[in-house]
Amino acid sequence: MRRPRNPVRRNRNIGTPKQGHGQDNELVIPNPSADHRSYVERLRTPREYAFLVHGSRRVALVEEPGQGCVYGCTVLDLAKLLSLVSPADVDGLDLFLFRQPTNKQRILEPVWGRFLYHAWPGKAHGSALCFEAQTLAPMKWSRSITPELKRELLRLEADGHRIVAGQRAFEIHMTPASLRNTTLFRTALHEIGHYVDWQENVLCVPTTSDDEAEVVAQAFRSKTSAMKEDFAHRYAAATAERLSAAGHLPFAAQWDEPGMAAAGIARAWFSP
Repeated sequence: MRRPRNPVRRNRNIGTPKQGHGQDNELVIPNPSADHRSYVERLRTPREYAFLVHGSRRVALVEEPGQGCVYGCTVLDLAKLLSLVSPADVDGLDLFLFRQPTNKQRILEPVWGRFLYHAWPGKAHGSALCFEAQTLAPMKWSRSITPELKRELLRLEADGHRIVAGQRAFEIHMTPASLRNTTLFRTALHEIGHYVDWQENVLCVPTTSDDEAEVVAQAFRSKTSAMKEDFAHRYAAATAERLSAAGHLPFAAQWDEPGMAAAGIARAWFSP
C-alpha cells in the first residue's frame, strides 16, 4: 500500500537547479532584444582606418582596448599579410574588426579571432575578420582536454608561448612576440581559410534562383564544425609554409604613425 503524502517532508529539489535555483544570476553574455546584431558586431566608438590591398579598398574598425589589453598585430601588419595572400582568396573580404571583449565575453567565449560571414558593425558591412584584444597575463587550461585542444596547445607552443604543465592545469605564458605570432601568422590565416571555404562552397557556386542559393548555403551550414576547422587549419598551415619558404614570413611590425594619429588610433593599443 502506497504511503500517504507527508507535507512536512521537504522537497529534495528545493534550492537546486531543477527548481530554478541560480537561473537569475547565471553568467551569460547579454544580448539586447532591440538590437538584432550579435555582441561581436556592436563596437563602441570604433576608429576607422582605410587601406588598399590588391587594388581594393579595405576598412578596419578599431576599438580602444581596455587597460592592460593590446591587439596582437597592427592594421598595417594585417594589410601586408593580405597582400601576400592570393588576391582570389581575399576578394570581397573588405572589413576587419579590432574589438575589446568584456570580462564575461573573455570568460565564456575566449578567442584570438573570428570569421564573420556577414557583419554589420556600422555603415560598413559584409564578410569580416575580427580580432580581439588580449592581456599578456598567463592563461589556464584544464588538464582534461580533448585531442583537438591538445593539438591547439602544440600550435601555441610552436608560436612561442611557454607551456607549463601543473597538476590540474596547463599555464600558457605569452610574450608580445608570441601573441603577434598567434594573431597574425596563424589566426589571421586560419580565419581567411574559413572565408575561402565559404567562397568555394557557397559564393562561387552558380545558382539560378534564390531557392537554389539557399540549398547551397544550407548544405554548407550542415557541415560539421570539425570539418570547417580542419579546412581552415590546413589552409593556414599550407599558406604559412609557402610564404615562409619564399622568405615573406615572418616580417617586422608595420606602422603608419601619421595615418593612425589622423584616425585617432594610438600606437600603445598594439603589441610592441
